[in-house]
Amino acid sequence: MKTPAMVYVKSERKYEGSVEYIEYPGGYISMQVNDRGYINHKGRRVFITNALGAYNVGLKTQGKSSCEVWFNNTLLGEIYLKSFVLKSILEK
Repeated sequence: MKTPAMVYVKSERKYEGSVEYIEYPGGYISMQVNDRGYINHKGRRVFITNALGAYNVGLKTQGKSSCEVWFNNTLLGEIYLKSFVLKSILEK
């Protein structure tokens, strides 16, 4: 009856693989997520997620007020261009 924190041990091996670049269709803007989980869009920092650090996401404009954020073929949510905040598809 131990919690995961009681039994967790950090791996001694470092991941040596490389991050593959994802190609997005025409009409998408490809942006790389930094190690802190942010992208720079229109001169503003937008938090996406730490989990995608070093990967690129695709932005698809939805009119003048928002753009969709895609990771490969998965829609993550929308960035609202007035506030530059990502709203997850789970929040809709």
